[in-house]
Amino acid sequence: MGTLRVKAVCFLLFKDGRVLMERCSKKAERLGGEWFIPGGRIELSDTSTFDSLIREMEEELGCSPSNCEALSLVDACGPTDPPFLMRPYLVRKWHGTIPTHCLDQTDNLLRWVPVEEARQSPVTVIRQILVAVQNMKIES
Repeated sequence: MGTLRVKAVCFLLFKDGRVLMERCSKKAERLGGEWFIPGGRIELSDTSTFDSLIREMEEELGCSPSNCEALSLVDACGPTDPPFLMRPYLVRKWHGTIPTHCLDQTDNLLRWVPVEEARQSPVTVIRQILVAVQNMKIES
């Protein structure tokens, strides 16, 4: 087996003891209908995972990171996926406002979830990432 490639980024945003989660479209090939940490694939035009972070946050939330930290790479493949790695980022501060029309409504894509609830996720990689940040200062 060859070297695993970093193919995606995700970003953790925390507020008032809650973490921002995204419900993947039911049509998505991976994690359809599941709640996940927002993020996306690294594109050929991205020169680094940080470039991917900036682009994905702008695309998904309309905001940009102003204080963030790259976390250790995680194996993000599921039982039927080819192996790949994902770079999680802890975003302590951001510029812009997360659109309120996407928040706290069960039929929309984004929701602030209590951290303890997110830690119960059936998605292994979410639990791994949240364990990695549990002893860090996550909000500033």
